Amino acid sequence: MFRMRTLLVLLLLLSGSFVEAAASYASETAADSFVPETAADSSVPETAADSFVPEMAADSSVSQTAEVSASDRQCLQQIRQRSRDNGWTKASRTDSLAAFFLNTPYVAATLEHPDGEERVVVNLRQLDCLTLVENVVCLQAWLDSLSQPGHPYVSEALQTALYVRLLESVRYRGGQCRGYVSRLHYTSEWIADNRQKGFVTDLTDRFSPQPYRPDVHYMSQHPESYPALRGRPERIRALAAVEAEVNRLCLEYIPKNQLGRWESQIPSGCIAAIVTSAEGLDIGHLGFTVRQDGQLHLLHASSTAGRVVVSEKTLVEYLQGIHRFTGLILLSVN
Repeated sequence: MFRMRTLLVLLLLLSGSFVEAAASYASETAADSFVPETAADSSVPETAADSFVPEMAADSSVSQTAEVSASDRQCLQQIRQRSRDNGWTKASRTDSLAAFFLNTPYVAATLEHPDGEERVVVNLRQLDCLTLVENVVCLQAWLDSLSQPGHPYVSEALQTALYVRLLESVRYRGGQCRGYVSRLHYTSEWIADNRQKGFVTDLTDRFSPQPYRPDVHYMSQHPESYPALRGRPERIRALAAVEAEVNRLCLEYIPKNQLGRWESQIPSGCIAAIVTSAEGLDIGHLGFTVRQDGQLHLLHASSTAGRVVVSEKTLVEYLQGIHRFTGLILLSVN
């Protein structure tokens, strides 16, 4: 699996085996392009990645430079210390990680740059619904790797480098930042890509789901809404090719009118990807399932509340109250 190989490479880096790690990483990236991996999985079609790689390679905005603030480095150390102090086990860690971010300010578009360059952004201080989920997924893998027995002391600098690489792995198609279009903008593709890489497992099929086929086109048809697309026809064409491939995905979802019958069986700590009927979009919101007083709620970065909160309504009531939300895809964090 991509995730296992990536963590092996990162552990080699952390143990100081830089030459071996570099060779392993070069081998990994050559072998792990998105297309060959997905070809073995009939539920995840080959993408149009090869058709737009030349355009991205020629895109002068491509940059993998990640700047990690002192506050974010401190936050990572806080999380690691809290995991140790409270004995977070892998089984319950997702709940604990999501809860760590309660009251964190909601800020949209933290991944965008005024200069149009694409960088791996680390921001644990300001979150939207997707970056909340991405950071929890990465923190799970990060704590996993740092808790492996037998590796020597790991410096804070290398711990931070490990986190940046994990974030790149989760956020970008095939695990590599190669420009704006390589980011997994549509959550349907984010799910398929990260399922294939081993970061998440789809649990939806346990709950008598119905087929879900995305029909996305919003970004390519509304480029004026995205600063990185304005005046960049090559990016728009590349993104339209990605959208065509996303629309070939075969996913499943639980219709919201069926959610009540399964509510008692849905585990806490799952990623809840909420399907929307909004034209040209696929997933309208994301969060984590959490149980309070025996009932299932949604822990999420709320634009209305302006921070990360647990919904006052149950998850079922929350979905029923928003007309455009049609159902749910459930994922566990590996």
